Amino acid sequence: MTDKENKPHQEGAPNAGVMQAHDDWATAPPMEAVETTLFKAYAKELFIREMTVFKYRQTRMNNKIQRYFNSTPTRNALARVLCLATYVNQPYTKTEISEQLGVSRQAVHDLIEECIAAGWAEECECCQKHYKASPTLIEAGEDYARFNFGTVTDSGVVDAYQALASFQKLRQAS
Repeated sequence: MTDKENKPHQEGAPNAGVMQAHDDWATAPPMEAVETTLFKAYAKELFIREMTVFKYRQTRMNNKIQRYFNSTPTRNALARVLCLATYVNQPYTKTEISEQLGVSRQAVHDLIEECIAAGWAEECECCQKHYKASPTLIEAGEDYARFNFGTVTDSGVVDAYQALASFQKLRQAS
């Protein structure tokens, strides 16, 4: 190697602070430290985004449907289950919904009856005792999905996730 190749870059010079190819790994931090740093960056961004969603749910009480589905975690999850049933064209029974929500069948019965009465859920025409979201609930769910898309877009969670996932993939390949 020449003297020029052995000398570190001088501050203010082109490529200042860039390591030479011959010593990249000599001063690199351990892979575990890099992965830990990337994971912590991802966790931080995830927590920030989740707090944004939490605050939104707490303050999003402008109408009856928002007040109902944002009032408890179970009701919130029920809205997702009913919308999903509509999207995949696979209405669910009360038993299936109770299994997905981790609550009793009686609790789901009461929730479904409340939602049907309010016009937020409907029984499937083709198979009785199977339920899905009404067009009103789908509209409200899609409003929430648009908000949620914005929180992901506006946060660093996607970039942090991609950095961590890419690092892990490269590490497995080596």
